[in-house]
Amino acid sequence: MVPAICHRLNNAVAVTSGMVELALLNPGSDQRSDNLELAFEQSRASAKQLRRLGSFAHNTPVALAWENVVQALEDAADLLAPICQVSSTDFDNRVAGGTIPARTDRRRLMQLLLLLACSPLAPDGTSDNGDPQPIPKLRLGIEAHPNGAVVRLSYIGGDRELAAATADLLAPSASEIDAELSTRTLGSGTCHRLRLGGSD
Repeated sequence: MVPAICHRLNNAVAVTSGMVELALLNPGSDQRSDNLELAFEQSRASAKQLRRLGSFAHNTPVALAWENVVQALEDAADLLAPICQVSSTDFDNRVAGGTIPARTDRRRLMQLLLLLACSPLAPDGTSDNGDPQPIPKLRLGIEAHPNGAVVRLSYIGGDRELAAATADLLAPSASEIDAELSTRTLGSGTCHRLRLGGSD
C-alpha cells in the first residue's frame, strides 16, 4: 500500500514544482494563473493524502462514535485508487456521496477496508507460476440498513484463499468496531460484507 501512495504523492509534488517553476519563468504569461492554480490543487491533494496516512500511524484505543460512513468510505477509496492503479486492478467505486450514519470507529474502519481490499491483489498481475491473470476488478459500495449500514467490498480475480484467510484474521477487528464481517466466494469472485451497527 505504502509504495503506491508514495508514488502518487511523488507525482503530485513533481507537478506542483513544475507548475510553480513555469509560473516563475513566465510572469507575464496567460498560463501563469492556470499553472499556479494547478500547483495549488496538487499541493492540497498531497496534504489530504498525508493526513489520511498519518491517521494510520497512531495506535489509539477504539473509540466508537456516530459517523457518516459514506465519508469514511470516500477517504478509503482515495487511498485505494493508486493502489489499484499500481496493481493493474479495475476499481469500481460505487460510493456516491450522501450521508449514512452508523456507530463505528472511523480510522479503524478505513484500516479494515484497506486490508481487506489489498490482501488478494497480485502486485504484478501474474499468478504464482508466472502465467498472466485476467485483470482483477475491485468494487466498493454501501447501502443504508435499518440499524446502520452495510458495506460491500468485492473483487473478481486475485488470491481467493488469501482473501478468505485475511477475513478470518480481521473478524475480531471488525467486532471491535461493532461490525459483523462475512465473506462469500463465488466462482472467481470474493465478496466481503461488513454490517455496521447503528444502535447503542
